[in-house]
Amino acid sequence: MRSDRTHTGFILSDDTEGLDELIARASNYERFENEESTPHLLEFHDGLDRIADPAVKRGWLRAALNEVDRGERSSYRRYHEPAVYRAAVDHGYRRRILDEAF
Repeated sequence: MRSDRTHTGFILSDDTEGLDELIARASNYERFENEESTPHLLEFHDGLDRIADPAVKRGWLRAALNEVDRGERSSYRRYHEPAVYRAAVDHGYRRRILDEAF
């Protein structure tokens, strides 16, 4: 998830409930392609409110976990930012960060 003063963006899995409606309402939308999954990057003016929706939060977490799995197999792993990588692969650390953020 990325946020600035006017927009919040986050990735969602291809099977997120209500994805088509979310795409239609997004202020910015990008789609990524890879062999295993198709994550979507959406930005909203009210993104922090939207991520509170349980269906959106589930789609966000599924997309993030899919990317973690893909990243563990990445040939570019040596370039990963250590703190971000730890948050991606360490469930307890990630939980503490997400609890603090939300």
